[in-house]
Amino acid sequence: MNKLPDLIRLLFTRPRLTHRAIAASLQKSRRTVDRYHREIRLRGYRWEQLKGLTAKQLHSKFNRQWAISKVRPDFPAIDAVLQKRGMTLYAVWSDYRSRHKSKALGYAQYAALYRGHRKTQGLAMRRVHVPGQEVLVDFSGKRPFYTDRGTGREVPVELFVAVLGASNYVFATCVPSQSVPDWIDAHTRMAEFFGGMPACVVPDNLRSAVSKSGREPVLQRTYEDWCRFYHTAPLPARAGRPRDKGAVEGAVLLVQRAMLPTLDRQTFFSLDDLNAEVARLLHELNERPFQKRPGCRRELFERIEKTALQPLPPTRFTYGQWMARQVVPKDYHVAVLGHHYSVPHELVGRRVEARVSPATVEIHCEGECVAEHARSQVRGGATTLPAHQPEAHRAEAERTPEGLLAWAAEVGPNLKRYMEYQFSRPNKFEGLPAGTVIRDLAKHYTAEQLEAGAKHALALHLRSATDLRHQLKALNESPAAPAGTHPKRGGKRRKHAEPMALPAKGRRSVRGDGGAA
Repeated sequence: MNKLPDLIRLLFTRPRLTHRAIAASLQKSRRTVDRYHREIRLRGYRWEQLKGLTAKQLHSKFNRQWAISKVRPDFPAIDAVLQKRGMTLYAVWSDYRSRHKSKALGYAQYAALYRGHRKTQGLAMRRVHVPGQEVLVDFSGKRPFYTDRGTGREVPVELFVAVLGASNYVFATCVPSQSVPDWIDAHTRMAEFFGGMPACVVPDNLRSAVSKSGREPVLQRTYEDWCRFYHTAPLPARAGRPRDKGAVEGAVLLVQRAMLPTLDRQTFFSLDDLNAEVARLLHELNERPFQKRPGCRRELFERIEKTALQPLPPTRFTYGQWMARQVVPKDYHVAVLGHHYSVPHELVGRRVEARVSPATVEIHCEGECVAEHARSQVRGGATTLPAHQPEAHRAEAERTPEGLLAWAAEVGPNLKRYMEYQFSRPNKFEGLPAGTVIRDLAKHYTAEQLEAGAKHALALHLRSATDLRHQLKALNESPAAPAGTHPKRGGKRRKHAEPMALPAKGRRSVRGDGGAA
C-alpha cells in the first residue's frame, strides 16, 4: 500500500507508460496495475482529485465498497477461541462465514487481516529509567556449585542477580537457597555493594518475596520489613509478564555467559571461595566497555546514579522470623519457641505477635513494638521485666535478696552497704525480714533521706534495721509529713496526758530536816 501513490502518479504520467513498465518499476503485478487503471476510468477520477492523498486515503477510495459491505473479524474473540485445544484459524473462519454468509470475507483476506492483528500484539515498550529510581532483582535459572571436600559431591547454590535501571550496573552473589533468610541476605549484600538504595525494588513473584500473587500481591512479611528498613518501595513484577523486569532478565543472561563457563572450569570447596571468584568476575563485567556507546557500567554508575541513591541506615538489617498471633494470658507472658516472655500487664486479653531474631525477641501489638527481650534458649523458662508487672507483683518480686540489693544500689552506695550487711549471714535469707523493713522505709522517706540516714548509721557502727529507723527519725523530725503528724497515718499525734497528782494521803514529802511528814 505504501507504493500506491507512485502507482497512481505513473498511471496519470504523460507520455503514459505501459502497464508492464509500471509494474516492473514498482515491483507489482501487471494485474494490480490493470485493476487500478480500470477503477480510475470507471469512477472518473482525475489527477487533481488524487495527487494530494496519502496511501491510506487512496486505498480507502479504491476499496471502500469492500470495507462497507464486508463484516470485519472480531480479533479479541478470535484470540480467545484459538486458545481452545485443537482449534484452528480455518475452523474459526468457517463459523464466521456460516454466520455472515455473503458479507463474510474470503479465507485469504480473513487470515491476512488476522496476521496483521497479531503483529500489533506483544509490542515492546522502551522504558526510560530515571537514575536512582529502581533496582531489578532475580535468581538465575542456571546454578553454579562448589564441591564438598568430605564427600566429593557437588553442592548447587543459587546465583542472585540485581541491576540498576539507569546505569545497568550489575551485582551478583551466590547464596545456599531461595529461602527467605538467603533472599534477605542477598538483598543486604546488594545494598552494601551499591552503597545506597534506589526508591523502589522490583522482584519476581517467588515465595520469598510475595506470599500471594495477583493484581494486588501480598508481600512476604520479612521482605516487607527489609524494604521498610532501607526506605525502598517493593513493586513486584506482574505474574507471567517477564518484560516488566526485562533489564534483570538481560542481566541474568549476561552474568550467566560471563561467569558460568569460568566457574565450571574451576573447583571450589566452600561457598566463600565461590563468592570470591564471583566478585572478581563481577568486577571485570562492570569494567567491560559497552558495545554501542562509550564507557562502561561502573563509569556510568559513578556519573549518573551513585549520588541519586538513598543513603544506607547506620546499622545492618537483622533478619527476624514472625510467629503466629496469640492472645496474652492472665500471667502476661507469651510463649515463643518454648520460652515465656513478659509483656505489659495492660495487654492481657489482647492479640500480639512475636518477631524472633538470633539475639532478640520483639513482641508487637497492632503494629507497635510493646516489649523487647534478649532471646533465651531455656525451654520452659520465663523472662520478666519489672516494668511489665502490676505494682503488687513487682513489690512481691523484689522481696528477694537480689531484688532488695538491686533496689538499695539504685538508692545509693551507703544504703547498698547497709543492705549487704543484712545478707552477710551464712544463710542470706535470714536477713530477708530486716531487708524488707528497710525497703518499707521508702514509703516514708525519700532516697536522699535514706542515703543520708544509712551514712550516719554506718558512721556510728550501727547495722540493724531498727537502728536505721531511729537514725532516720532523729535526722528527720517528721518523715515526709509536717511536724506533729504521725509518719503512717499523717494525722496529729496524740499528746501524752500529764501524770495525775497523787492524793495527799499517799504522798511523802521531804523536809529540810530529813524527817517524814
